[in-house]
Amino acid sequence: MKQVVDLLTAHGFLEEAAALERESAKLTHQDEVERASAIWEISNMCQPRWLGDLNVSRIPLLEWFALLGRASAWARTTSKTSPVRPRRV
Repeated sequence: MKQVVDLLTAHGFLEEAAALERESAKLTHQDEVERASAIWEISNMCQPRWLGDLNVSRIPLLEWFALLGRASAWARTTSKTSPVRPRRV
């Protein structure tokens, strides 16, 4: 995840980097709904249609996609919560 945040920051995508860091911090939250929500948000952000569309020129596109996939998988394994979509109340 740190590598994704570093690349985003280096390319001037500060809002996206901050959003990823914010959601990553929620992965250790005591509330299971907060953790599930963070997994959901990180997984959505790591899709090629969101962060994958950003112009990150320091690595080849396929490597960027693979890095995003690893970041998404990291979020799921870091939290002890099932990666199902959280319910909104």
